[in-house]
Parts: sequence; structure tokens; C-alpha cells
Amino acid sequence: MEKDPEFQAAVEKLLVQRLVQKQAAAAATTPPTDEEVRKYYQEHLTEFVRPEKVRVSQVFLASAEGDAKRGTVKAEADRLLAEVRKQEAGPVKTAFEEQVRKRSDDAASRDAGGDLGLQTREELAARWGQPVADATFALQTLGEVGLAASARGLHLLKLTGRQPGFSQTVDQVKARIESRLMVEKRSRSMEDLVAGLVDKAKVEIDEKALGNVSVEKDGVGGVAQPSP
Repeated sequence: MEKDPEFQAAVEKLLVQRLVQKQAAAAATTPPTDEEVRKYYQEHLTEFVRPEKVRVSQVFLASAEGDAKRGTVKAEADRLLAEVRKQEAGPVKTAFEEQVRKRSDDAASRDAGGDLGLQTREELAARWGQPVADATFALQTLGEVGLAASARGLHLLKLTGRQPGFSQTVDQVKARIESRLMVEKRSRSMEDLVAGLVDKAKVEIDEKALGNVSVEKDGVGGVAQPSP
């Protein structure tokens, strides 16, 4: 039987399986260190920590601080706020969007219906100023309208979406990270094993024979088949 091709193939397959099992077991005996866990946590921080975001639309009335017309623009903003709140208290919720088209001085958001997109508090503050960020995050319910004054002007704001944030400490996700690192370590161990075996083996490529190989479609689902 030892000369039977099927028997020899079965033995070789068993040897390969045992070798793989032994290599995997050896890799699994060395758990990740705390330093490796912390490093993975920092490199994948966005997976474990995500700040709260809101989606907001605005009607922007340009009037810089110190502008002689600032008071007039502020009065107009107060009037628009009252009108929008009154109109949108009913079943039709289009008053804000109408004011965006008629009055907003910010061309980019006006062309998007006033939408500023999904933003963190820091992103809003960097783009429009801290007062706008604070006023936006103070809005509690979707569709709620508020007003903020920045150094650049007055902002009529409407909350249209909210994405809750979360924060998981490294201790809270340590077991999950250790599991991932163990999988990666076993995978690298197998790659190293294969690379080592290849280095020890004598591998030759018959370029002439390889050059004679052509690939043709077999006519069944377009599957490519080599031709001698």
C-alpha cells in the first residue's frame, strides 16, 4: 500500500495538516502583550471612539462683527426665526428651505438647500465658529430651529439629523483586540512557515514550458482553461 498513489497522497495530506496544526498551536501559546494591544487600539481608534455628529441646515445672513448694519441684520434674523417656527408648527415643513433659497448669503450651502452635512462639534466650530457649534448641538429634536451669532454673521439653524457618539476604552475592548491579534499572529506564523519551506526547497521554473501555456475559454461561463 505504501506504493499506492492514493495512499501516499492521503499520508502527505495528513502530514501537512499535522504540521499546520503544530504551527498554529505554537503561535497561539504567546498572547499579545499590553503594549501590542494599546498599539492596535491607537491605530484603529476610530473603530472604538466616535464623536457625536449632527446634520444641520442654515440660512446665513452675512454681517461681520462691528458692521454698522449688524443690528438690522440681527433684527431680520429674529423675524425670520419667528416666521419659520410659526409656519413649520403646522403640517407643511418647507418654510426654512424657502428662506434658504430667498435669503441665505452662503452660496455653497444655499445650493444644497442649506445643508451643511454631518458634522462634529469641532468641525462646525472650525468652519463657522464656536457659537454656531454650541447652538447646533443645543438643538434637541429633529426639525427644531434656532439662531446663532458668529463673527461672520447670523445663522438660522435647523437640526435635520443626529448620529450618537460612543467611546470604548482600551480595557473595554482588550479581549476583542487580543482575539484579533492572535488571528493575525497565527496567519503570520503560517506565512513564515511557507516562506521557510520555499526557501529550503529547490524550486525551478521551466520558462520554456511556461511560455507554451496559453489560456482559452472553454465555452462554459467563460471559464479560462490552460492549453498545452
